[in-house]
Amino acid sequence: MKIPEEILIYGQDILSSPGMLRGKELVHHGRTCRYRHSLNVAAVSLRLCRWLSIPARRRDMVRGALLHDYYLYDRRAERKKNHLRSHAQTAHANAAADFTLSPVEEDVIRHHMFPITPRPPRSREGIIVCVADKIATFGELLGLKAFLR
Repeated sequence: MKIPEEILIYGQDILSSPGMLRGKELVHHGRTCRYRHSLNVAAVSLRLCRWLSIPARRRDMVRGALLHDYYLYDRRAERKKNHLRSHAQTAHANAAADFTLSPVEEDVIRHHMFPITPRPPRSREGIIVCVADKIATFGELLGLKAFLR
């Protein structure tokens, strides 16, 4: 898998962290592991900015996208109650423990599940990642593999 240079520049420390590497072992959507899903969301976020000429704080957006599902447990094995509504807060707590987060990164992680959770993202980057997460999820469930090309 070739990771886009911009994602490597902004997120190498995240991509090489033990928590993120654990995501390679965890199935997320369809046959996609959580690590790959996070890369897909970051790549789709960057593409949306380019295609729609949306100005964004790209570093914060990429890092937030990489960490948006940083909840570190196997949701299929643990069957946590209310996972869809609660995992963003768990991901935020884990990310804040392992990395120094900007306010935009915090917004991206905490609010990426809108509209399932009632509070929408407050930042442009949060909105972009929220949309990119849905696009990547649908693509993964359909078995599409073109996100990182």
